[in-house]
Amino acid sequence: MYGGRPCGDLIQHQECSDHPCPVDCRLAPWSAWTKCSRPCGGGQQTRSRPIQASAKNGGKACAGRSENRKCNVVPCQVQCQSRVGGYGQDFDFAKCSSSIQNILHQEQKKCKGKGQDFVLKRASDASGDCIAPPAVDGVDLSSGGVSSKLPLLRAKESVMDADVALSCPVSINSKLTPEEVRDAEPYAVCVTTTQRICSDFESSPTCLMTEQTKCSEVCVGAKFCQKTMGTIQSRKHGWRSPGGYACCFKDCKLPDFWYAEDGSPLEPASWCHQTHSSRVHLDL
Repeated sequence: MYGGRPCGDLIQHQECSDHPCPVDCRLAPWSAWTKCSRPCGGGQQTRSRPIQASAKNGGKACAGRSENRKCNVVPCQVQCQSRVGGYGQDFDFAKCSSSIQNILHQEQKKCKGKGQDFVLKRASDASGDCIAPPAVDGVDLSSGGVSSKLPLLRAKESVMDADVALSCPVSINSKLTPEEVRDAEPYAVCVTTTQRICSDFESSPTCLMTEQTKCSEVCVGAKFCQKTMGTIQSRKHGWRSPGGYACCFKDCKLPDFWYAEDGSPLEPASWCHQTHSSRVHLDL
């Protein structure tokens, strides 16, 4: 003012932070848990998450891309036991030899391919025949416990029985079905077959005892058949089958779009291991 000198530049500019900004690694959401590596005896499950964007310019690298956890920790069944000396002597049962176990495994596998069960006929060489599996559709399980024994085979040289029990309901999840199906809580119908047999050798009888628990079918409330490929069946499963009907999946083949709430696959066979561990063992 009044002849004074004007101001110079009031703003200055200069280059700064001209190096690229760091970009941290970015991970995608976790995948579902894998199927347990073992049906019993303690297996492992894993899950992972892929890289969505890699680190750049000194950004933080990705970490924690995979996780492991234990699963199916219930002890495995001792499916075959043997002893030499007969039932009237002080000989305890012991785990069957590997040769006998291999024969049983192969014979059971052949029968399974026919949709049948294997029944022992000789304890000395584990030979036997294929028979029809026990029918579970008419068994009254409304009490929630183990049913009375169902005789599969009764002969002079062999005794084979079957117990039928229900597993605890398992909560499911699904991306492809309505909200109400998320509370379906499927449960397994488990069949435990037990057999004892002795080969009558004059000097030293050989005795075998076999026991096997498997999943026969999985059921949910009858109303969920409208949303799945199951079939409505007449079942006496107590509160699990209101009105005397349930939606059942034969051979435990559940819809592949059902999974457990934590994202792991549904494994009905492991549900039956849980049931087997809690049932009263009968000393034969």
